[in-house]
Amino acid sequence: MTHYLIYLLEVSLCTALFWGFYLLFLRKLTFFSMRRFYLLLTLFLSWLLPLSNFSLTHHEGNHPMHNMGDFVYALEQGMVEEVENLSLIPTQQALESHASHVPGLSLGNVLNFLYFLGLLFFAGKLVLGLKDVVRLFAQTSWQRKNGYWEGSTQLPYSFSFGPMLFLSQKDISLPKSDRQTLYWHEEAHIRQAHTIDIILVKIQQIIIWFNPIYGWAFNELKFLHECSADRAVTNKTHKHQYAQFLLDQSISSPQKALIHAFAQVHLKERIQTIFSPSSSRWNLFWLIPACLLGFFLSVGFSFIRQSEEIPFELHTMLQELKQQIPPELSPGFQFLESIQPDFLLRWDDYSIPHLSPIERPIVSSTYGEKIDPYTGEKNFHKGMDFKAAGGTPVYATGDGVIFAAPNGFGFKEQGWFVQIHHGEGLYSYYANLMWDKSIDSLSQENRAVKAGDIIGYVGNSNPNSTGPHLHYEVGTKDCTYNPIKFLPHKLVPNLPSAKSNTISPEISQEHLLPIKGGKFYSGFGMRMHPVMKTRKMHFGVDFEAKLKTEVLATASGKVILAKRSGAYGYRIDIDHGDGFKTLYAHLHQEGILVKAGEQVEAGQLIAYSGNSGLSKGPHLHYELRKEGKPVNPMDYFTERPLHVSDNGSLD
Repeated sequence: MTHYLIYLLEVSLCTALFWGFYLLFLRKLTFFSMRRFYLLLTLFLSWLLPLSNFSLTHHEGNHPMHNMGDFVYALEQGMVEEVENLSLIPTQQALESHASHVPGLSLGNVLNFLYFLGLLFFAGKLVLGLKDVVRLFAQTSWQRKNGYWEGSTQLPYSFSFGPMLFLSQKDISLPKSDRQTLYWHEEAHIRQAHTIDIILVKIQQIIIWFNPIYGWAFNELKFLHECSADRAVTNKTHKHQYAQFLLDQSISSPQKALIHAFAQVHLKERIQTIFSPSSSRWNLFWLIPACLLGFFLSVGFSFIRQSEEIPFELHTMLQELKQQIPPELSPGFQFLESIQPDFLLRWDDYSIPHLSPIERPIVSSTYGEKIDPYTGEKNFHKGMDFKAAGGTPVYATGDGVIFAAPNGFGFKEQGWFVQIHHGEGLYSYYANLMWDKSIDSLSQENRAVKAGDIIGYVGNSNPNSTGPHLHYEVGTKDCTYNPIKFLPHKLVPNLPSAKSNTISPEISQEHLLPIKGGKFYSGFGMRMHPVMKTRKMHFGVDFEAKLKTEVLATASGKVILAKRSGAYGYRIDIDHGDGFKTLYAHLHQEGILVKAGEQVEAGQLIAYSGNSGLSKGPHLHYELRKEGKPVNPMDYFTERPLHVSDNGSLD
């Protein structure tokens, strides 16, 4: 979902909780100024609280406020999931059109269109309302009074707007005492700056027009304005006389949204309020739990913002994919983004294509604009070609189901092919295969395959092929993606040089293990968060480590941070150059042995493991970032760490 819409849902969550508190505990109180202040303040705070990001942990171990973060995240996720359940999930038949680059209708596009359509509609209503006031202002002659301007109009009712009192000709003919009562009422509106409230809430309502609470709060504010003005009058005259005057002045003209027209707003409720007994001052103590509600919301959002697994941050893999997509294919990326595919981030279940489709791959042609070797024409190459001898085994690059071909093995313009559906619309495509009846059993339609299973053999079945090779694609029904982003990093240097008009090799660095023995139990990818009990992205690797286990620098570099930092607890960040940085988290409070600015060598002791920050037990959380984006550390370790049974993640 688009990020600004998620932010607006977070604002809606805050307004809903504040509004619910108001209805339960404050609405019946006769402290009109306090109620007005509460509504205005909470509507304003609702825009700020989702941006909260202050430190939650000041010592090792769990922090009691983390439960509030779990509560806020659960509410927030509930609202988002209600919308995301509407995702336009592609049918299996739609996958047959994988070669098409025609942009699809995405949920993100639909939501953006509807949002801005509503924004324009409600903004237009506000502009028209202001236009009416401006036109009436220009048609009226004015005279200065005590703190405001007065002008007479031909309208059947009097009203105030800002520092202006529009007095009806009908009301000018009232007896002097009644006219003075009306003046007192409208002067109260002007003196208390009620018009500012109206404009501010209307602007907020335009931005978040789909939230009905702003409409209810707007009406409630107008009622409070009238009650405050009524109280200002009853302090100077008899209540029964004023109530009768309100009844005499009541009219049937429609109420305008932006103005305060006398005797038009909630007349019955106002008269009841005039004669209702005053609330006890002890009820003012309800403001204390209201403040606590705001504090807990701030803590909850801070917890989410500081969590190392940011719930609504755009997934790292999608960010990398987006950079590789040509402009003409960008609408297809919006489709992928709109369904927020967790499969792109999973590590443990291997549903994302992540292996090489052949052993010892040699890339002969990369993704992008290419000259067709057969026709000599320039066209867009939607995949990668791997040079290989005929009969070389072809492996499934990720878990999935063989799909979209007769018996799972079909023939198209690129020769015999196999297509595997990995879920949520993502597929991998293997073409120019060898025809061999013996592999029919390997490629039966709807047969589940695992990463590494043989699904065919390299051939030369493409009529336009110049020799045996494997054509490999990754994409959705709307577009294809650069397969290089799905291949193991250590395969990248096998690409041809930049002189051959292909993608240049990515910079690669090897790293030591940060813990001697290197036993890990939670890898990079999607997993069940141990505190929030929901699937979230894990941007690093958790290593088994008892309290005060030695933590080593995985490569030489410069320490850029060595202190406590939110949910990470005590941490160290090291810059290794070439865009690589490492992060060591949940360290012992007294176990940091280096300081910012210090140079360290690979294998140097830099800290001791601990249990600080958002952690359920002693361990080391290790991250590797390339150009500021988290990458899988497993692809860079000089030796593969040993995976141990995961008895429950600790962070």
